[in-house]
Amino acid sequence: MDPNLPPDVHWLGHRRSGYDAARGPALPDESAVRDAVEVAALFCEALLDRRHYRATLESLVVPELLADWGDFSAAARIVEAIPEPDYLAGSTHPERGAVDVAVRSTLPAGTQATVEMLWRERIGAWLVAGIS
Repeated sequence: MDPNLPPDVHWLGHRRSGYDAARGPALPDESAVRDAVEVAALFCEALLDRRHYRATLESLVVPELLADWGDFSAAARIVEAIPEPDYLAGSTHPERGAVDVAVRSTLPAGTQATVEMLWRERIGAWLVAGIS
C-alpha cells in the first residue's frame, strides 16, 4: 500500500466509458458517474492535508493542467471554507465526457463549490480538471 495515498484510494476501480469512436466521447454508465463523485471527494479530502498527500493530488488531476494548480493552496482554501462537505453529481456534459460534482455543506446556508471531472478513456479513470 502506497503511504502517499489516502486509504480509500485503493478501492477506486477503473471502468470503461461508453466511448464510441464514431460518435466521440460519452459518459460512462451511472455507476461510473458515481465514481467521478468518489474521485472528487477523495481529491477534496486530500486537499485538507495537501502537503502529506501532494503525490495523490498530482495523480488525480488532468496531467496537462497540473502546472495550473501550483501548490494546491487556492483549491484547498475553497474546500476548507465548506464545513461538513457532501458530494453529489451535478450537471453532466456527455459531449465532453465531463461531470460537475457539487460540493455542498450539510449545514444550512453553507458554502458551495464545483469540481469539474473529465473522463480519460486512455487510463479508464476520472481526473479533476478544476474547482471553483
